[in-house]
Amino acid sequence: MFEFLERIFLLTTFSKMASSRSYQDKSFIETVFIQLVEVGFLTPGFFDNCNKAARDLLSDISGTHPWVISFFVGKIFQSKHIMGMGKVSTIKTT
Repeated sequence: MFEFLERIFLLTTFSKMASSRSYQDKSFIETVFIQLVEVGFLTPGFFDNCNKAARDLLSDISGTHPWVISFFVGKIFQSKHIMGMGKVSTIKTT
C-alpha cells in the first residue's frame, strides 16, 4: 500500500510541476505527459493501481495546456511502434 501511495505522490508532483509551467517549458511538459501515459497505462503492474490517477493527472495537464493533446496525437501517428492495450492505443517507447 505504501509503494502505491508513493507512486501517486510522485506522479502528482510531476503533474503539478508540468501544469504550473509556461509554454516556454514545452519539452518538460511533453516529457511529463508521455511519462504519465507510460506509467499509468503501459507499465505492467502499474495499470491496475495507477490508471485512474494517471488519467486524472493527464486531464489536469491537458486542461492547463490543451496543445499537449495535439502533441500526443501527433506522437502516436509519427510512431512506428503503435500498440493496442484494451481500449487504449498508444505508442510503445523503448
